[in-house]
Amino acid sequence: MRPCLLPALATALLVLLVSIASVHADDALVNPTADSLFKAGRELMEAQRFPEACAKIEESYRLDASAGTLLNLGRCNEALGKTATAWSLYKQAITLGNTTNKPRHVTAAQEFLEAVDAKLARIVITVREPAPGMTIKPSPARRTSS
Repeated sequence: MRPCLLPALATALLVLLVSIASVHADDALVNPTADSLFKAGRELMEAQRFPEACAKIEESYRLDASAGTLLNLGRCNEALGKTATAWSLYKQAITLGNTTNKPRHVTAAQEFLEAVDAKLARIVITVREPAPGMTIKPSPARRTSS
């Protein structure tokens, strides 16, 4: 009976070692400088020191791009009243979240995007007669509130 246990034990040990190695490999992918900057930026956001916070989070993103960092950078810019910048960052977070299979980040970015969309300033230009060489493109469809 012992010879039958040896292959099963060896397989279980191999699975355990592979799973431990993959956890350590994921940890190795985290850029410690980016992580430190991100945490500092979050603390600054909590202290409502948004210009400093945005700078830290932006540098963190430059060093280690992630959808979660884009979400925080969007929230920081939104707190500064930079709604168009926040909107753009949320759009980027959706794209990156879809690419990196982070559905939780995609959902959050969509919610933030919808909320900030209502705050965006918009301009409408009516052209009666286009000038020669002028190109007119329709704006992307968006919901209007009644």
